[in-house]
Amino acid sequence: MPIKVFGNLPRKWSSDELAPTLKLEDVLPQDTAPYELPDGIGLVWDTDSSENTHYFTYQQLNSPHKLSLYLAAELPVILPSFSPFAHLSRRII
Repeated sequence: MPIKVFGNLPRKWSSDELAPTLKLEDVLPQDTAPYELPDGIGLVWDTDSSENTHYFTYQQLNSPHKLSLYLAAELPVILPSFSPFAHLSRRII
């Protein structure tokens, strides 16, 4: 079964480099995304890297958005234990 990922392929990657089990889907419209997501599991990845990186800043903005999207879609969510939101997933379950 393929893993569906929604978004754009980063410029530095080629679609030939993607694993055959990974299926890249188009970006979903923000206002209808919770209703259009297929059944599955929401993955909110986070980073434990240095706070002095652009990726860390991106994650601080992106992780709450992803979590709220998956919860609005009523999907189960996987979070790393070091995520600032990990305590929420333990409470909900």
